Amino acid sequence: MKITYLWIVSPVLIYQLHPHFRGYKRVPATEDLLPHANVLLYKTMKFTVILLALVGFTAAAEPAVKPVKISLYYESLCPDSRAFVLTQLAPTYEKLAAHLTLDLVPFGNVNVTHASNSSAPRFACQHGPAECYGNIAEACVIAHQPPAAALSFVQCMFLGVHRAVDSWKDTHFNAEACANLLFSNWGSTDLKKCIDGPEGEKLIEANWKKTEALKPKHTGVPWILVNEAVHTPEMQRQAQFSLKDYLCKEHFSKANLLECMA
Repeated sequence: MKITYLWIVSPVLIYQLHPHFRGYKRVPATEDLLPHANVLLYKTMKFTVILLALVGFTAAAEPAVKPVKISLYYESLCPDSRAFVLTQLAPTYEKLAAHLTLDLVPFGNVNVTHASNSSAPRFACQHGPAECYGNIAEACVIAHQPPAAALSFVQCMFLGVHRAVDSWKDTHFNAEACANLLFSNWGSTDLKKCIDGPEGEKLIEANWKKTEALKPKHTGVPWILVNEAVHTPEMQRQAQFSLKDYLCKEHFSKANLLECMA
């Protein structure tokens, strides 16, 4: 018996209590999405950080389950990226975490220019400066926290902490609040140091180069890769709107995982 312990914010409670997240296929209008979920997150975030014991039973005759890598190229204020994280990636990772590795790359559709007297890139994010701040904040957390904790932070950012309808768009407030809610030994002071210092600049430049190196070039976000295989529209469609079913069918069908049967 192999027992793996992971820290992660469980999205199940949020999805069960908020009807907009059930049977999600398209992004509804922002004003329809989160008022109740924001209140729920505010009241229960500290209590929904739970210790998941993922127990895998492997018979001697069964082949070992090879982990599948999920790479997500996204933006911190993109509604479609938000929908994918909250309704597909987070719940799928909660069930299949023992069999998945994550590669989260916040950057997306950024206009990159260079000043005539400098080689340093200048970034103009698709959804404005608040998105650039959110991208750097998430890049810092991804660099300093284990994957499950980093995903929990991205969830928290996409949900928003305070009660206003568009609270998820306040990346400055949410970055500080989410760090303090989720991390006991790496809070908002450490995050701010990374965001405002040279480390944050280096991390976002690395995500820019990683995004630019995609083949084929990304045409939107979220842009999803599975095991770094060649991206196809059909794979993107299946993964974006039914990630768990896609993984269980295409990558875990021979493993008879209990998590795929639930």
